[in-house]
Amino acid sequence: EMYQCEESSTKKNGKKIYSYTKRWFSRWIDATRFHNLTVANQACGSTFAAIRNPRFPANVERNENEPKRMSGGVPVGMFKLHTKLSDKFQADTTVSLSAYTGKFPSNLPAAATTDPVPDITISNTRPIGNFLMTCNSAQVGCVRISLKRN
Repeated sequence: EMYQCEESSTKKNGKKIYSYTKRWFSRWIDATRFHNLTVANQACGSTFAAIRNPRFPANVERNENEPKRMSGGVPVGMFKLHTKLSDKFQADTTVSLSAYTGKFPSNLPAAATTDPVPDITISNTRPIGNFLMTCNSAQVGCVRISLKRN
């Protein structure tokens, strides 16, 4: 997911009013289509004003409608579970990443500075809570990854 600015609208007295909020999204939000960039800049901050909603890193798969699967079945020792059987397993338990904190940088940039965001690597991410994140706190352009197991 990436922390991005989103536009929404309501009608008041027959006129459309646009508002802007920041939150986590699995899909890219194209800010070039926003109706009021001045208000969006104020609501979403200086990072948004500088780089808008940057595109996802090239090495992050983002199809939110399909569960991630291992193609060809799941390896079990020297064997593989057939795909028809392995598809029955659901990754639904969040993996705690706190045990791996020492293997990552202790500090990260405050915010994204380029569009697209650089590829995710061990040198630009670190575990924060149950996520692998590219920023110390949620800022426009920050990417977070959650790992699941069954």
